[in-house]
Amino acid sequence: MKLIRNIVAFCLLLPFVSAYAGGEQQPVGGRMISLGSAYAGVRGDFWSLYANPAGISGVKAMQAGVFVERRFLLSQMNHGAAGFVMPFKEKHVAGLQFGGFGFGSYADANVGLAYSGQVIEQLSLGVRMNYKRVSIANYGARGAFVIDAGLNALVVKGLTVGFYVTNVNQARLQKETQEQIPTALDFGVAYQASDKVLIVMDMEKQVNFGYSFRGGIEYAVLPVLRARVGVGTAPVTINAGLGLNLKQFQVDWSNSYHEYLGYTPALSLSYTFGAKEESK
Repeated sequence: MKLIRNIVAFCLLLPFVSAYAGGEQQPVGGRMISLGSAYAGVRGDFWSLYANPAGISGVKAMQAGVFVERRFLLSQMNHGAAGFVMPFKEKHVAGLQFGGFGFGSYADANVGLAYSGQVIEQLSLGVRMNYKRVSIANYGARGAFVIDAGLNALVVKGLTVGFYVTNVNQARLQKETQEQIPTALDFGVAYQASDKVLIVMDMEKQVNFGYSFRGGIEYAVLPVLRARVGVGTAPVTINAGLGLNLKQFQVDWSNSYHEYLGYTPALSLSYTFGAKEESK
């Protein structure tokens, strides 16, 4: 029965797995996912380590975080990540990230280094270099270095815009078959409408595919509690989650509903070393 269940799950998820096997950038972090993965314009946030690398600019203290999700409630589709960011020399931030996804005979892993620096007070540039490796039983393993780059700018107080490109160098997992890792362009805005309300919106264009939209709203129910909702298109997703600030700990929970494949719960935990970082 277990073998039959795995075969059925694989057949149902084949279109999704094919896209992921190409090394596509995946959303990481309960906050990001619950906001519809609209994170290009977010600034000064640890989880930008997995989105727009320029967004880690503005992080004021060392932070570390871990993330886990059970994709579509299937034990064979667990996804996990861990990372660390460290500001230095006032205007610079460096980061290190790890991630892995796999089930049965398939495994996808990556490790990356990120850097962001302020060109001027209102403008930050960022770059991330990842090594992605995909392994499939009976087919072997392939790996490639992938470079992502982005910028983040403060337009006026409370309003930031961001733009980043994944796979700038158009790396390929397998040269023989010309299997290229997806290249995508993301543009987004983040608007802190008040002390309690954050609004985010992104537009993404993946090369050889159409546009997709993502957006979300975060509301501070209490000083320590935030509620979030978000949506996405291509594919259609509906997202919701909660964030809890516990002094130096930040706990974020999310649940995402895919139009065809169902629910994906996720949980992330981050820790700020030293003085508690100012809430975003």
